[in-house]
Amino acid sequence: MIEAHWEPKISSRFQEPPPPLDATRVALVAESTTASRAVADALKRAGYRVSTSHCDLDAVHRLLRSSPIELLVLDGADSPAVATAILDAIRTTIWELPIILVAGRDSELRAQGSRLGVEVILDEPLAPEEVRRAALRLAPVVPELELSLTG
Repeated sequence: MIEAHWEPKISSRFQEPPPPLDATRVALVAESTTASRAVADALKRAGYRVSTSHCDLDAVHRLLRSSPIELLVLDGADSPAVATAILDAIRTTIWELPIILVAGRDSELRAQGSRLGVEVILDEPLAPEEVRRAALRLAPVVPELELSLTG
Protein backbone atom coordinates (compact mmCIF):
# COMPACT_ATOMS: atom_id res chain seq x y z
CA MET A 1 0.00 0.00 0.00
CA ILE A 2 1.35 3.40 -1.01
CA GLU A 3 0.73 6.09 1.51
CA ALA A 4 0.53 9.67 0.30
CA HIS A 5 1.90 12.32 2.56
CA TRP A 6 1.36 16.02 1.92
CA GLU A 7 3.16 18.81 3.66
CA PRO A 8 2.33 22.45 3.09
CA LYS A 9 5.00 24.44 1.33
CA ILE A 10 6.38 26.94 3.80
CA SER A 11 7.85 30.09 2.41
CA SER A 12 11.10 31.17 3.99
CA ARG A 13 10.29 34.79 3.23
CA PHE A 14 8.09 36.56 5.78
CA GLN A 15 5.37 38.65 4.24
CA GLU A 16 3.53 41.29 6.18
CA PRO A 17 -0.23 41.48 5.79
CA PRO A 18 -1.37 44.35 3.59
CA PRO A 19 -2.49 47.50 5.38
CA PRO A 20 -6.23 47.90 5.89
CA LEU A 21 -8.09 49.61 3.07
CA ASP A 22 -8.81 52.61 5.28
CA ALA A 23 -5.14 53.04 6.28
CA THR A 24 -3.62 56.52 6.12
CA ARG A 25 -2.37 57.02 2.56
CA VAL A 26 1.11 58.42 1.88
CA ALA A 27 2.65 59.45 -1.44
CA LEU A 28 6.43 59.04 -1.52
CA VAL A 29 8.17 60.97 -4.30
CA ALA A 30 11.91 60.44 -4.75
CA GLU A 31 14.70 60.13 -7.32
CA SER A 32 16.50 57.24 -5.66
CA THR A 33 14.70 53.90 -5.80
CA THR A 34 16.91 52.39 -3.10
CA ALA A 35 16.28 55.17 -0.59
CA SER A 36 12.58 55.36 -1.36
CA ARG A 37 12.18 51.59 -0.96
CA ALA A 38 13.66 51.71 2.56
CA VAL A 39 11.40 54.64 3.52
CA ALA A 40 8.33 52.97 1.97
CA ASP A 41 9.07 49.79 3.95
CA ALA A 42 9.38 51.75 7.22
CA LEU A 43 6.08 53.57 6.54
CA LYS A 44 4.30 50.32 5.62
CA ARG A 45 5.52 48.67 8.84
CA ALA A 46 4.02 51.62 10.73
CA GLY A 47 0.65 50.89 9.10
CA TYR A 48 0.57 53.36 6.21
CA ARG A 49 -0.59 52.58 2.66
CA VAL A 50 2.27 53.91 0.51
CA SER A 51 2.30 54.87 -3.18
CA THR A 52 5.61 55.79 -4.77
CA SER A 53 6.45 58.01 -7.69
CA HIS A 54 9.54 59.21 -9.48
CA CYS A 55 10.43 62.84 -8.75
CA ASP A 56 8.70 64.20 -11.84
CA LEU A 57 5.86 66.75 -11.97
CA ASP A 58 3.73 64.72 -14.41
CA ALA A 59 4.19 61.54 -12.37
CA VAL A 60 3.11 63.36 -9.21
CA HIS A 61 -0.01 64.71 -10.94
CA ARG A 62 -0.92 61.17 -12.04
CA LEU A 63 -0.33 59.88 -8.51
CA LEU A 64 -2.53 62.57 -6.94
CA ARG A 65 -5.32 61.94 -9.45
CA SER A 66 -5.23 58.18 -8.91
CA SER A 67 -6.02 58.22 -5.20
CA PRO A 68 -6.40 60.78 -2.45
CA ILE A 69 -3.52 61.01 0.02
CA GLU A 70 -3.16 62.30 3.57
CA LEU A 71 0.61 62.93 3.50
CA LEU A 72 3.32 63.67 0.93
CA VAL A 73 6.96 62.72 1.46
CA LEU A 74 9.09 64.53 -1.14
CA ASP A 75 12.80 63.84 -1.51
CA GLY A 76 13.98 66.89 -3.42
CA ALA A 77 17.66 66.74 -2.50
CA ASP A 78 18.72 65.24 -5.86
CA SER A 79 16.60 67.54 -8.03
CA PRO A 80 15.71 70.74 -6.15
CA ALA A 81 14.28 72.52 -9.22
CA VAL A 82 11.80 69.69 -9.84
CA ALA A 83 10.96 69.51 -6.13
CA THR A 84 10.24 73.26 -6.10
CA ALA A 85 7.89 72.86 -9.09
CA ILE A 86 6.14 69.97 -7.34
CA LEU A 87 5.70 71.99 -4.14
CA ASP A 88 4.32 74.98 -6.08
CA ALA A 89 1.86 72.79 -7.99
CA ILE A 90 0.65 70.96 -4.89
CA ARG A 91 0.25 74.06 -2.76
CA THR A 92 -1.86 75.78 -5.43
CA THR A 93 -4.36 72.91 -5.35
CA ILE A 94 -4.06 71.20 -1.94
CA TRP A 95 -2.80 73.73 0.61
CA GLU A 96 -3.78 71.64 3.64
CA LEU A 97 -1.83 68.50 2.59
CA PRO A 98 0.94 67.82 5.15
CA ILE A 99 4.36 67.56 3.51
CA ILE A 100 7.68 66.13 4.64
CA LEU A 101 10.44 67.57 2.46
CA VAL A 102 13.97 66.18 2.29
CA ALA A 103 15.89 69.24 1.12
CA GLY A 104 19.44 68.21 1.85
CA ARG A 105 21.63 71.29 2.07
CA ASP A 106 19.87 73.24 -0.68
CA SER A 107 19.05 76.58 0.98
CA GLU A 108 16.73 77.74 -1.83
CA LEU A 109 14.63 74.56 -1.61
CA ARG A 110 14.49 74.90 2.18
CA ALA A 111 13.39 78.54 1.88
CA GLN A 112 10.73 77.66 -0.72
CA GLY A 113 9.50 74.84 1.50
CA SER A 114 9.21 77.24 4.45
CA ARG A 115 7.38 79.86 2.35
CA LEU A 116 4.91 77.22 1.17
CA GLY A 117 4.17 75.98 4.68
CA VAL A 118 5.97 72.64 4.52
CA GLU A 119 5.52 71.11 7.97
CA VAL A 120 8.79 69.14 8.21
CA ILE A 121 12.06 69.83 6.35
CA LEU A 122 14.75 67.15 6.77
CA ASP A 123 18.42 66.90 5.87
CA GLU A 124 19.85 64.37 3.50
CA PRO A 125 20.13 61.40 3.33
CA LEU A 126 16.57 60.17 3.34
CA ALA A 127 16.45 58.35 6.70
CA PRO A 128 13.60 55.84 7.01
CA GLU A 129 13.07 56.10 10.77
CA GLU A 130 13.26 59.89 10.79
CA VAL A 131 10.61 60.05 8.05
CA ARG A 132 8.46 57.49 9.90
CA ARG A 133 8.56 59.53 13.14
CA ALA A 134 7.67 62.74 11.27
CA ALA A 135 4.84 60.94 9.44
CA LEU A 136 3.39 59.65 12.71
CA ARG A 137 3.31 63.24 14.04
CA LEU A 138 1.70 64.74 10.93
CA ALA A 139 -0.71 62.01 9.84
CA PRO A 140 -1.26 59.44 12.57
CA VAL A 141 -2.05 55.91 11.52
CA VAL A 142 -5.72 55.09 11.93
CA PRO A 143 -5.89 51.98 14.11
CA GLU A 144 -7.66 49.03 12.57
CA LEU A 145 -11.05 48.60 14.21
CA GLU A 146 -12.62 45.27 14.92
CA LEU A 147 -16.35 45.23 14.54
CA SER A 148 -18.51 42.98 16.60
CA LEU A 149 -21.61 41.87 14.81
CA THR A 150 -23.01 40.19 17.91
CA GLY A 151 -24.87 42.91 19.83
